[in-house]
Amino acid sequence: MNGINISIGSYNIANGGYADHDFSRIAEDILACGLDIVGLQEVDIDTFRVKKADTMKELSEKTGYPYYAFFKTIDFWGGDYGVAVLSKYPIIESERIKLTSGWHEQRVLGRARVDVDGYHVNFFVTHLSYEDLGTRKGQFEEINRVLSAMDNFILTGDFNCDSLDEFSWIENSDAVNTNSYSVLTCGGACIDNIVHSKNLSFSRPGTLDNGNSDHRLLYAKCTAAE
Repeated sequence: MNGINISIGSYNIANGGYADHDFSRIAEDILACGLDIVGLQEVDIDTFRVKKADTMKELSEKTGYPYYAFFKTIDFWGGDYGVAVLSKYPIIESERIKLTSGWHEQRVLGRARVDVDGYHVNFFVTHLSYEDLGTRKGQFEEINRVLSAMDNFILTGDFNCDSLDEFSWIENSDAVNTNSYSVLTCGGACIDNIVHSKNLSFSRPGTLDNGNSDHRLLYAKCTAAE
């Protein structure tokens, strides 16, 4: 198995509303960071809010990244709303895993198995509940059970966490956003993160804020030895 050296991002695009639903602006953010794979949150597909656009098809065309997977969370305004993965590399399989959400908005965990020149990466994206800590802790625990069965993983998302301590609920992992090195991603909060298995190394984290969302694009470099 070959090693990898790729750039990873997590970006809550707020349905493109801050960018006037001009998805070339979102695509430019992704390209500006030189990302190879990015997890996206608050994605509309065929809703009236985005004038019935297929957001992922547009982002694929405008970035030149040919591979993507969309994971629906709810019906919304004539279409679908959820999270997604956009990749330069082939997505060889994908699955949608429902997370327990109680009376709150349905949340999901999306998985895309990505073939990076022979190295298969389990790439996840999610957007967790903001309403209460108990619901969110249960979602973290469900995610932890899924990730514990993986030989490697990268988890991206808007976690809506009150504290970075919540990421300790994902066992045998490291994160880009930590108490020792925190990166603000939404106002004065650190709610977006990239969490990963310990056999992957991440470095050079940063954010990009071009005003195209209420969140900053969080990115970092990922490497793994052969």
